[in-house]
Amino acid sequence: MGDIERVAVDVEGVLAASHARLCTVHNNRYDTTYTETDIGHWDWVVDEIGFEEFMAITDEAWREEDCGASIEAYGDVAMLANALDRLRERFTVDVVTARTGVDDAIQAWLAERDIEYNTFHSLPHTETKAALGYDAYIDDKPGLADRLAADQCQYLVKQPWNRAAWRHRWTIAVASVVEAVDRLLANTGEL
Repeated sequence: MGDIERVAVDVEGVLAASHARLCTVHNNRYDTTYTETDIGHWDWVVDEIGFEEFMAITDEAWREEDCGASIEAYGDVAMLANALDRLRERFTVDVVTARTGVDDAIQAWLAERDIEYNTFHSLPHTETKAALGYDAYIDDKPGLADRLAADQCQYLVKQPWNRAAWRHRWTIAVASVVEAVDRLLANTGEL
């Protein structure tokens, strides 16, 4: 891992529990009983629900007037905001999401929680965040690390859908954003 200057932090599955909202809406519509823990691998959404349905439901959730209430944060909001503040004291911290079309809603969700960042980037799900050239990524996507250069790293936020990557040699598996920030700062001598 090289010198770290720029850090990308993902939204869905990292800061925001949009998958929990997906399960709730899908269960109500189709009389299913899914929970986040049922999402046992990255392609579960494609296999069980269908990618288009996943995108439609989660886009709707972001566009809901009360998305702040319907999409919860992962963990204590004050702790998340504080963790990103600590990270921003040392690095450029951008929020980067592989979802387009709901930028304003996501940014409003972040603002409601006092989660501050330098820049917001949304890119199509067909593009890789690795191409953006951040030094470190706090993300839940398994396989992201496979696309990183030797001087980049991924702090993989553990989720049921990325279990297979928890022991990947190019990731540092963490339980939360707060742990990722603590470890990143400790690894750079800033804690």
